[in-house]
Amino acid sequence: MRIGARILLTFNGVFISYFWLNGVKDFIYVVWYYLFRRKLHARYYSVINTDVSGADDKILMAYCTCNDFDGESLKKSIKQSYRNFDVVILDDSTSEEYKEKVNEFALAHGIKVVRRPNRDGFKAGNINHYFMSEECKSKGYGYYVILDSDEILPPDYVAESLKYFYARKNVGIVQANHVSDRNRNFFMKLFHVGVNSHWPTYQTMKHFYGFSTMLGHGAMLKKECYEEAGGFPPLVAEDLCLSIEARGKGYLVAFAPNIICREEYPIDYVAFKKRHSKWTQGNLEFIKKYTGKIARSKMKWFE
Repeated sequence: MRIGARILLTFNGVFISYFWLNGVKDFIYVVWYYLFRRKLHARYYSVINTDVSGADDKILMAYCTCNDFDGESLKKSIKQSYRNFDVVILDDSTSEEYKEKVNEFALAHGIKVVRRPNRDGFKAGNINHYFMSEECKSKGYGYYVILDSDEILPPDYVAESLKYFYARKNVGIVQANHVSDRNRNFFMKLFHVGVNSHWPTYQTMKHFYGFSTMLGHGAMLKKECYEEAGGFPPLVAEDLCLSIEARGKGYLVAFAPNIICREEYPIDYVAFKKRHSKWTQGNLEFIKKYTGKIARSKMKWFE
């Protein structure tokens, strides 16, 4: 057998074995979760009962949009029981129609709009452009909240998220739970159950038995964590990469199953394919850029 063929067979064997083992892990996660979910959720009680009634930290809520602005979602998200927060729209839109929608909403609600001169660094570049600006730093924010365009935060989102930071000082990011319940057609209604089952099951297990990560939206970041990690890495999977950088600085990502945000499932197969193509691109880029960092990190073997 030629050397090239042996190398190819070895590569295929490793590749298939990885996905087989990954599938076994996913199966065990699901079974374990449903056998012990009451005990797992009970471990959150001390956090949920944390008193934050005296908290007065200044929060920045950053709404990220790129030709997909949804004013109704943002309007509902900013109706928070916690009062000490500002809102900024980080608009990467190229469409004049969406820019006008953003401008009209911002004017009606007294919200600042930030647009950058270029679109370098994907979503990470959009966020970093403002978070690292002198204007933002001068505001004295203690935490940042990242929202996606179709997301609706519950009214107690900020107050409940603060409990995780106050309960455990090394928590740098709190990732909220999500449900897909705004389904307008058959495709969305048929497949949204995958989202609703994934979040509480898989993310809870990763919180206790794996490496919990930020998932791009519905997340609150501690300012110190963001700055020590160097901001969002300018890659497609900016959320996963920031989670690794934060872990290297001693911070943890906490998953909050009791904080339930609402989002939309992709409207059709084209939108679904586009999203998964982005995830695949991001994951491959992440493997290329971060495999060495993970190998040299202080993470435990199961993480």
